[in-house]
This record gives sequence, C-alpha cells and structure tokens, in this order.
Amino acid sequence: MELRVNEVKMPEKITFNYEELRSEIQKIVEDHSNLVYTGEQIKDAKSDKASLNKLKKALNDERIRLEKAYLEPFNEFKTQINALIKLINDPINLIDKQIKEFEEYEKQEKRKQIEELWNSKSTPFEISLECIFDSRWLNKTTSMRSIEDVMNAFITSVEKDVDTLSKLPEFGFEALEVYKSTLDINMALSEGQRLAEIQRKKAEYEAEQEKLKAEKEAKKAAEFQKKEDDLPGQIGFTDAKSFEECMNPPETDMGKCVERQWVAFAANLTVMDAQNLANYFAVRGIKYKPATISEDSKYLISKVFQNYYNMGISEIAKEDDGARELFGEIGLI
Repeated sequence: MELRVNEVKMPEKITFNYEELRSEIQKIVEDHSNLVYTGEQIKDAKSDKASLNKLKKALNDERIRLEKAYLEPFNEFKTQINALIKLINDPINLIDKQIKEFEEYEKQEKRKQIEELWNSKSTPFEISLECIFDSRWLNKTTSMRSIEDVMNAFITSVEKDVDTLSKLPEFGFEALEVYKSTLDINMALSEGQRLAEIQRKKAEYEAEQEKLKAEKEAKKAAEFQKKEDDLPGQIGFTDAKSFEECMNPPETDMGKCVERQWVAFAANLTVMDAQNLANYFAVRGIKYKPATISEDSKYLISKVFQNYYNMGISEIAKEDDGARELFGEIGLI
C-alpha cells in the first residue's frame, strides 16, 4: 500500500512590476522621512495618508486573491490526506494499547523479582524497598545483576553507618532512630551532638542548683543553730535569771509576784510532763496561751517538738483546748 500522486504542473512564478513599485515607494519613504506638516498642511497630510493606505490595500488584496487561487487545489489534497491519516490512527492506537499493556506487565513481573531479591537480603534494621528503588530498574536494559550490586553496596553503607552510630559515647540510640527514618548519617550525628550538648548544659545547671541548695541549707543550718542557742531570748526572756527569780523569789520580793503576770518560757518536757503541767495549770487556774513569736521562732519550736508527733501530740490536743490552740499556732497540728 502506497500513495501515488499524479504529476501536476506546479504554479508558475508570479511576475509583476516589482522593481518599478519598489523604486516609487522608496522615493515616497525618503520624501516623507524628514517631512514636517504645518497646521495649514494637515489637509495635505490626510490626503497623503489616504493615498498610501489605498496603495497598501491594493497590494494586499491582490496577494490574497492569488494565494487563494494557488492554495485551493492543495487544500483539497490536504483535506483528503488528513482523512486517510485519521483512519490509520485507529488501528495504530489499538496496537499501541496492547504494546503498552504488555510492557507494563513485564515491568510488574520484574518489580516482583526485584522485591523478592530485596526481601532475601539481610539489613541491620527493617528498610523499605522504596528507600532505594530506582524506576530505571524496570527498563529492559537494566539487568538484575546490576540491581543486586546496587543493593549490596547500599546495605554495606548502612552497616557502616550503624556501626559508627553504635560507637557514640552517648545518645547513640537516639541518633540511630533518626538514621532509621532518614538514612542520613550526617543528620543522625548532628542529632546525637545536639542531645549531648543539651545533656551537658543540664548537668551544669543541676550542679549549679545543687551548689546553691547546699549553700542555702548551710546558711539555714547556721541560722538555726544560732536561733537554737538564743532560744530563751527569742521567746520572751531577757535572761534565764529573771524567770528563776520569779519562780523562787526572795522573801523580801514575794509581794512582787503575788499579782499574776504573763511569763514566756521554754521547757524540755516529755509528753507526760506536758500533761502534768497542763493539769497543774488547770488546778491552779492558771491561764496559758501561745506566745507571740516570729515565724523563725515558730519554725524552731516546731523542730523541737517534731519528735513528739508519734508520742501523743494529737491525744494531748484532744483533751486540752489550750494545748490544741498552742500546737496549732506553732504548726504541730
């Protein structure tokens, strides 16, 4: 099947007075290149423009007439050829579809072989084939041997990277986790270094905090010792002698102690002593109440009575309203 075209006489060359027209038009161009119309010559300018447009239209109209006449037989031939080509395209498309389907089938079969090959390989951790897959592997020109060589080289590289990360002095696990998700050794090492730097700064911060805490506790212990040494004065005594003198006054001063007065004192008591003292106050009708003391003194007294928590403080408070009020004031209950 072939196309046979009958011999046709090609159109003759179209001749016309080209040189004559070119010469005259060139002269008009030169005459008008430096021509400047005045206000009185606008009418002449419009006339010249109309003459030139008329000549241009005449030339273009003749070109269109001859072009149509020359192309009419060719356009008919072109239409017929395009119709034949359209008919041929139908079987071509059907054949092409089958070829592509077969080629796709071959690619899928090769893809299965590649997957089986990859799954037969041993890797340091689970790695998806997609992490290494190259679509060019599916081409017929790419052999399975060359694909396996690429896989082996990749696995060797991964094993080397994992070994490097396992030797990190710290945060090797975290760095390896980053590597598993990125397969980028530089990114994994950077993450390990970042975490190590955070750990270093944390250790420095904690050491500084421990130092400050130790200094604070040492200062507090020193202050506590000083307060413990100065305890009588802290809760109302100017000295211990004044209390002794009031409790055992000379006969000449008995009258000074007949009238009751508030006296603040500290006593080293057992629970039984405290109960007996409370009973004595009750029998004698002696009122007692918490002393007005500073917060530091409350803390000190609380420390003194701390050991009594498991020795009946709550029982004393239940039986004696005054004791309960005192213990509440100093923070024991």
